Amino acid sequence: MAVVKRRQSPSVMGKAMTRENQENDVDGKERTEKAVKKEEIWKPREPKVELEYNGLEEFQASEAKQSTWRTTDYGILSIVKSETVNRLMFAKEMMDKLSNPKRVVISFADEKIAIGEQLPNNENYLKVNYSKTKGVIYSAGVVKEIVDKYDLDFSTRTSITFSEVKYVRYENHVVAIVTIV
Repeated sequence: MAVVKRRQSPSVMGKAMTRENQENDVDGKERTEKAVKKEEIWKPREPKVELEYNGLEEFQASEAKQSTWRTTDYGILSIVKSETVNRLMFAKEMMDKLSNPKRVVISFADEKIAIGEQLPNNENYLKVNYSKTKGVIYSAGVVKEIVDKYDLDFSTRTSITFSEVKYVRYENHVVAIVTIV
């Protein structure tokens, strides 16, 4: 057997609404001219501001300065090294210039890393995965090799990003040369 509840009149803050207010309820029913005028008259309260306050001398100035440790350049190559993941991440700009390759080779020089589809004396291809618009290489071996070769310190962070890049051509392929500083 089903239980049937009777519909009660809507209430506002615990008080029953009058018949006139029920007709002017905001459920999309027609409104009377009286209800529309009430909405037009309502204005938000402005915050009260004291004109004079003489107690500001008791406050002490902040000693901390804003630091600008972040560079304004966006990163081209990020090296991520943590307990759970080791990867290289390439920016969309770099992947577009390299023609979005499925695999790349990486070679090292003093303070520089060359990344491209073809490089001289290198047949060690690494698969490039794509995460949204970035290229990603998951390889603990390559990350370890870069960290050891360039003596990168990951003791206080999990990623290092480099933004200086130069593009050159080698056998009809674009090669990105990222400066490791």
